[in-house]
Amino acid sequence: MSTQHVIGTAGHVDHGKTLLIEALTGIDADRLPEEKRRGLTIDLGFAHFFAPDGRAVGVIDVPGHERFIRNMAAGAWALDLGLLVVAADDGWMQQSGDHTAVLRLMGVPRLIAVINKCDVVSSERARQVAEQAAGECRRLGYAEVPSIQVSAAEGRGIDRLKDLILRELQSLEHTAASAAGEAGTAHLYVDRVFTVKGSGTVVTGTLKGGPLERGQELTLLPEGAGVRIRGLQSYHQDCTLVRAVSRVAVNCSGTAGQRIVRGDLLAGDGHPFRSVRELIARISPVPGSETPVQLKRDTEAEIAVGTGHRLARITRLASGALIRIRLEQPIALHWNQPFVLIRHGGSTILGGGRVLWLGKTDRERRLALARMESNLPPELNRDHWIRLKLSLEGAVSPEEAGETRLSDSLRRDTVQLQGWLLSSECRDRLETRIRELAGAPGGARLDELPGRMRGESEVLVRLVADTLTGRGELALRAGILFPRSENEPQVSPMGRQLLRDLRAGGSRGLELSKLKFAGARKELRNLVRVDLAVSLDGDIYYDKGNYLELVRSCLAHLKVGGTLTIADAKSRTQLSRKFIIPLLNRMERDGFVQRRGDERTVTAKPD
Repeated sequence: MSTQHVIGTAGHVDHGKTLLIEALTGIDADRLPEEKRRGLTIDLGFAHFFAPDGRAVGVIDVPGHERFIRNMAAGAWALDLGLLVVAADDGWMQQSGDHTAVLRLMGVPRLIAVINKCDVVSSERARQVAEQAAGECRRLGYAEVPSIQVSAAEGRGIDRLKDLILRELQSLEHTAASAAGEAGTAHLYVDRVFTVKGSGTVVTGTLKGGPLERGQELTLLPEGAGVRIRGLQSYHQDCTLVRAVSRVAVNCSGTAGQRIVRGDLLAGDGHPFRSVRELIARISPVPGSETPVQLKRDTEAEIAVGTGHRLARITRLASGALIRIRLEQPIALHWNQPFVLIRHGGSTILGGGRVLWLGKTDRERRLALARMESNLPPELNRDHWIRLKLSLEGAVSPEEAGETRLSDSLRRDTVQLQGWLLSSECRDRLETRIRELAGAPGGARLDELPGRMRGESEVLVRLVADTLTGRGELALRAGILFPRSENEPQVSPMGRQLLRDLRAGGSRGLELSKLKFAGARKELRNLVRVDLAVSLDGDIYYDKGNYLELVRSCLAHLKVGGTLTIADAKSRTQLSRKFIIPLLNRMERDGFVQRRGDERTVTAKPD
């Protein structure tokens, strides 16, 4: 075994799952007093054993009673391998099928049929139950299911079961299914929360996606709060680092324990999860059923995801293959994540599915998703998600793309820009709009572009603008974009006349209050915007070059740290007090001087 794994039980109530785990690991997974009293597993239990090479194999025990199907689903989300326990005396039962269906819908890749209680039946009966279980598993979607006959009560066949588990896990490591557990960003859905005196809040869960390290910062979803790891344990050992896939206990700081509940998610930086209250999903029937999922408009049901479940209203879209899910409370999900639908207030499994789109959608987008879904294969990969995202939004951010290795066809069909993936249509649309804005009189301020291109990413707009300036199509001067072909920023005929007047006015400048033609204020503001003019106080304007000459005159023969008086400035510029005070105020705003009473200290000099 080159990686760690977590396995779990499934099966009908009283078929010996908890006793089997104790025989396999030496650990009684029933931890609640009520479980001890009733002899019935109610909630998740946890145990482990060690492979010959020293690697731990985590084991999750689940309740078998139909009333606790939600707890069973909570234990299934992260399993690499399921142990379907079927009692030889009872044979295949209702929950045997329901649990197998949940494992299949949750994406558990492999299954072993463990025929238990073989000490109380004949060998022929045990063989018949094993054949029955194999046939039912095939009907429910598991084509090849090895079976083994054991007696947990007597310990018979347990060593052979352990060997079979290790062989199946070894085989699993060579498939794409196990790669998902070790690649990507560390994340775990919380299945227990408790407080340890002197340590604070501790949560447990099955770690997938990557390692956790003491001191690491995590995000708690759906709340979005920051959490720091104060301490780590895995299989009762204190650790500085824990690798996936494994059972872990995380001592958290940075958030109150009462804010963390089962079903919450802890994830590292760059995680693909989003907290949503609405999503679009592909729906699939209960495995083995020929009947499509029966849903009325706004059907009330529960969606089981990770270790949590949420009340939701579900509506089938016109295509029939997609459903719209609106949640009563937010939950953290990622694209293509599996889920199970359970009848609200009952235990009937309605079906399951995979997340196709996260977040709110309008009718137009839902119709587009329905059209695109019909062309998608049954099994989806990252390429499909990128194509879906590009078709609907035109761009995929570096955070969303992650470390995706693009297929040759996707590489040919996309434009790559500093980690962003764009459709050619999106690139062309952005470039055209930026050219239009830059070509308007006065150009376009770079920092205002995203606001004028509503709905577009600010980062992406700036990247495309940089590309256009890099290619020489646009010029950037004083934060303003202009067409490169212009020797000077685009200015209207009236603006050009005002600019000539400003330049001719020298130290006199222009006073807006003395200009009697309509539009003068707008044109002067535009000249300021394109860095050709300077406003002293909203009424007095100077050509940019003339203003800098006045500044040089004021500061002539003074060094940084020197003192400039109002009288000195008037003498050196020959300006009246009406002009000199606004000039000195503007010089202070531009960082040339700093006022100290009636004097100014020189802080910088113009180039």
